[in-house]
Amino acid sequence: MFQDGEPAADTLWRNPDLKPQVSRWMEALWETLPQPGWRVNTGVFAIQIENAPVLVDTPTLNGLDCMRAACNQYRNAADSLYVVGVESGLRISNPGGVLAYASLSLQGARQGSEELTASPDYVLKAGIASPILGRLLNVSADASYVGGTPGWIDGPGLRSAGTSPYLLLNLGLHRSFSRARISLRASNLLDKNIFTIASRELTPLARVPLDGRNFSLQVSLDF
Repeated sequence: MFQDGEPAADTLWRNPDLKPQVSRWMEALWETLPQPGWRVNTGVFAIQIENAPVLVDTPTLNGLDCMRAACNQYRNAADSLYVVGVESGLRISNPGGVLAYASLSLQGARQGSEELTASPDYVLKAGIASPILGRLLNVSADASYVGGTPGWIDGPGLRSAGTSPYLLLNLGLHRSFSRARISLRASNLLDKNIFTIASRELTPLARVPLDGRNFSLQVSLDF
């Protein structure tokens, strides 16, 4: 973690009692037996996060006044975070090498007795991959539609800005050789100006922008 442009552990307001975050994940998956051309799966998952770091504004610390700057110190959240959800998906293929899939995830998140409204309630994903030009190349497209969030309540009549639903579209092209692979990928093809609520510590700068449209070329070799 960084604070004021340097490692938080090296700042004046370092916290020697800060504990590492602990995450636990549990998942149960049900999947149909392989069928000609299709497969269905459904899973439930639960995530628990303990000792999540939060940035606390402390006007004084160890007898020192903050003066103009706030004494921001990382501390561990008192309450654990929980995420519980279910995901269902369908996978379809044909003898020609075309593969398509779609899935829907529904989830809810809480911290202690409060609902974490910065977490989206649903995510819809879909994609397709197919060989082209006589199987010389493989092309793929995948999309994710993420539900909006209402933001959280900061006080009576006060609510932080939420996020609108958004669509991410990615395209890929790759060619495989006996001992090499060349891949070209275009991410966030629609160049959405996406913001995600990171945590309460960033209020009022509560949203951090994600990368816009970008292209990447990757070459891998097997030795």
